[in-house]
Amino acid sequence: MKNIIKLILTLLFLCLLSSCRGSYADYEPPPRYAIKYEVTGTTSSVNIIYEKHEGYEEYYNQSLPWVYEFDEYGGRSLYLSAQNNENTATLLTATIYIDGSEYATGDCNDVHCFAIAFGSTP
Repeated sequence: MKNIIKLILTLLFLCLLSSCRGSYADYEPPPRYAIKYEVTGTTSSVNIIYEKHEGYEEYYNQSLPWVYEFDEYGGRSLYLSAQNNENTATLLTATIYIDGSEYATGDCNDVHCFAIAFGSTP
């Protein structure tokens, strides 16, 4: 009787183990996208805030043009804002590209204005 119980438990364990291996074989990593954040304009200094998977980053008194590139998984939030630091109205544009194609853009043309672009990866 003990041998039969051991045999049944062993067979159950092997069945569970083999079903787990099958699920790993079917695993596909999520897609990744090439992201490019770009800020352009006629102002000489901007403050920039952007988001990627690690969270938000802030950079002050940046010169233009400003570019940041990274890879991101699908379904992630994207955010880029730039603030004009000058006391005169100047044009400022924030653009997000996904895999080389323009995805979102925002612009402004005023004193201390914000250009904002946002969205999410597919």
